[in-house]
Amino acid sequence: MKEFIVGFNYLLQGLGYITRPGLRRYFIIPLFLNILVFALLTYYGFGFIQQALGWLIPEGESIWLDISRVLSLIILTPVLVIAVFLVASTLANFVASPFNDFLSERIEIAVKGSTGPDKKLLQVIAGMGPVMLGELRKYLYFGVIFLLITILTITPIINLIFLPVAPFVWIIFGAWMLSLEYLAYPMQNHQQTFAQTREFARSRRMRTMGFGLAVLLTTLIPLVNFIVIPAAVAGATLFWINTGTDARKNTKSQEIN
Repeated sequence: MKEFIVGFNYLLQGLGYITRPGLRRYFIIPLFLNILVFALLTYYGFGFIQQALGWLIPEGESIWLDISRVLSLIILTPVLVIAVFLVASTLANFVASPFNDFLSERIEIAVKGSTGPDKKLLQVIAGMGPVMLGELRKYLYFGVIFLLITILTITPIINLIFLPVAPFVWIIFGAWMLSLEYLAYPMQNHQQTFAQTREFARSRRMRTMGFGLAVLLTTLIPLVNFIVIPAAVAGATLFWINTGTDARKNTKSQEIN
């Protein structure tokens, strides 16, 4: 539980970092893109939720169908809301990924006090191709799991068994996905692959889930979710600096031995 709380607090620490003088200008573009994507997908997403509920909730006239409709409404509404916001967060991060890399780099420079390479905005734009390719590989991993859980949620008969645990499965998946999403930014700045990011997260599972849950919960809060992306990038960078440094030291120690 201590590790879980440590991970949860990284998001709050990240929020504190992005509001510091000298760093504010680096999250303006991610913030703008986040507002644009969330506004569009929230508008269309809640229309989708209403249609999906109408399709998934059983119709008919009987006491058992009335009970089934109420239970389905209670279970499916949070599931669909989480799914819509996860898609919105994923798209917003995909669009803003080159700038998130840049923000993560600046956060690390601010924390360590080093100067680092002076990467300009034009350099960020020029490097968008490789970054986007890496993002597509990452989202393929997320997409397969997302599709599997969605099938279990909406497939008749199967979903009768799955629905009672569906909200918990979606929450766990959302927290895990968002943790990997944001940890990938500081780690790829250190030439770490997405496979290495997953291994790093698995080795610190409770801390990772604590951070991911904090990001997920704030993503679901209207208006607050606009600042989630830059705050989570900063929080994940602090997570990597504080935890990844120990991991690199241990790796070097093992190599020496």
